[in-house]
Amino acid sequence: MDRPAHWTRSREEDHVFLAVAAILCATFTWALGDTVIKMVSNGLPLWQMFALRSLLSVPILIAFLRLGARSVPLFPVAPGLTALRSLMLAAMWLIYYIALPNVPISVAAAMYYTSALFITILSPFLTGERVGILGFLAVFVGFTGVFWVAQPETGAFDAWAILPLISAILYALAMLLTRTKCRAEHPFILVLTMNFAFIVSGVIAMFVVAAWPLSEEERQINQFLWGSWKILGISEWLVLALLSVTLTIAALCSSTAYQLGAPSLVSTFDFSYVIFAGMWGIIFLSEIPTTNAITGTVLIIAAGILTVSNKNETASTNDDEEQHKQEAGASSGSKVIKAQPTIEVTIGQARIVIRGAVDQDTLTAVLKVLKKQA
Repeated sequence: MDRPAHWTRSREEDHVFLAVAAILCATFTWALGDTVIKMVSNGLPLWQMFALRSLLSVPILIAFLRLGARSVPLFPVAPGLTALRSLMLAAMWLIYYIALPNVPISVAAAMYYTSALFITILSPFLTGERVGILGFLAVFVGFTGVFWVAQPETGAFDAWAILPLISAILYALAMLLTRTKCRAEHPFILVLTMNFAFIVSGVIAMFVVAAWPLSEEERQINQFLWGSWKILGISEWLVLALLSVTLTIAALCSSTAYQLGAPSLVSTFDFSYVIFAGMWGIIFLSEIPTTNAITGTVLIIAAGILTVSNKNETASTNDDEEQHKQEAGASSGSKVIKAQPTIEVTIGQARIVIRGAVDQDTLTAVLKVLKKQA
């Protein structure tokens, strides 16, 4: 089932400004949602929040799809890959939240934000993207900034700190999968399937937690992780409604960002989560940033500037290579025709996909096949 043409993007069709704006919107709302979760974690079990938050989001997404995008089917183009992406994101959040009671938040945050490092390291192998020296330097600077902001204690590192690291790897893989295999998916579909994964994983985990052999005293120690299902009041439902809105907006913007821009670019601006988390901490938790936090923020902004510079340098290199290819084709006596980044033509049972520049002989052969099918 094909998507409308404006949702089918080739790798050449990157929109840097929109990608950066989308990821900033995502981190802004993620930080707000996580701040709210921190504020209510003593009274709302993780698994119940995980399932009900998404249960409230699903009808909103379906309504938007039916009212504003009727041409978009509710079924994904690649259901298996979309489901895999959603399960990785669900596992990422669950593992991260499980670690929080046992690891200082500063350590967990610092470990989680290694996701940008994993994205940059894996991008050349999974997407074919050229990162370049500036790209790796940007991630290093941004990663250093996160450590300055988080200020993890050396003695706090233990086996539990591996869990946020696993979350970072899962997030990196999910975003690279978004880039390489899910670019034709409508962002609303990606968010919708992710919410279904959250509901399923939350319900399953809730049954597992309920059946886990723990005494009532042990459950009381950490109700956020081991608490049983509870009856909610109006205030708790309002909190869940707010969390569902922040989840929907953040996930939609994150999916869009990784569809529009190169993973190494988007992942560097993902560090802005630290800035917004600090802002929400001041507003709602009266947490005043330290000098180290301000220093880290400056490093994170510098990393973003380096990444944009790397993006421009990479684009210039690709243009030079394209020109060399055209000159080589001309010297061989075959005229090179610069095609659109991606051309897809379907006639009968024949489906022709042309990417990049093609020589005139190849284009003539393709047209002959299409003429026979017609």
